[in-house]
Amino acid sequence: MQSEPFFAAAAAGWDHDGWQGTFYPADLPREWRLTYYANEFDAVLVSAAQWSTAPDGAVAQWADDTVSAFRFFLGWHGSAVEQAALSRVVGLLGGKCGGLLATTTAQAAPAAAGPSGFFFAQPPPAAALQRLESQCAGACWRLQPEGYRCTAAGLRSVHLHHGVDVRRLRGIVELLAGGGDGGVLVVDGTPPLLETLTGARTIAALLGV
Repeated sequence: MQSEPFFAAAAAGWDHDGWQGTFYPADLPREWRLTYYANEFDAVLVSAAQWSTAPDGAVAQWADDTVSAFRFFLGWHGSAVEQAALSRVVGLLGGKCGGLLATTTAQAAPAAAGPSGFFFAQPPPAAALQRLESQCAGACWRLQPEGYRCTAAGLRSVHLHHGVDVRRLRGIVELLAGGGDGGVLVVDGTPPLLETLTGARTIAALLGV
C-alpha cells in the first residue's frame, strides 16, 4: 500500500551562519537553530556527509528537537559508508525520516535492509524539466512501513540553487505535487534563499497540497 501524495519544501541544511540575524535571531544559540527552523518549516535535507557520520546521540537529538510532523530527508550518494549507516540513522529518526534524495538517477539504490522498506521513484519527465530553469531532478527513495521493496513510482525531487520568480516557482510546485506520489523541493545555496522556501510553502498552501 502506497502512502498518500504529498509535497514538501526543504532547505539544504539548517545550520547556516548566513541566517543568523536575518532568519534566526541574532542572539539565538547555535544549538537551538534546528528547533527554530522546525517551528517554521516542515522538512530539511541533511547531507550524506553529515548524517552518515553523525553519532547516535546527535541523530537522536535531531529527532528530539523537532515537532512530530517534521521530516528529515537524507542526501544519498550510495556509498558504502551510507549503506552501513542507513539502518542506524533511520532507526534513530523513527517516523521523522521522510526518505532518501539523490542528485542523479544513476546513484545506487539503498540496500533492502533497515526498519523500513523503500521504493524507487522516477524524476520529473524530461520534457517538463526543459520548461523549468535552474534545477536538477533526482531519484527519491520514500520510506515505507510495510516491508523491503524497490519499485517504480511517482515521487519526484527538484533542487533549486538560486531564486526563481513566483510564476516559475508555482510551476515547479505544481509539477512536483501534481502527479504520482508527490515530491520534494530542495532549496540549496550558501545559505539557501528563505524567500524561495517560504514562497514554495505559501504556493503549496494556496494550491491545497
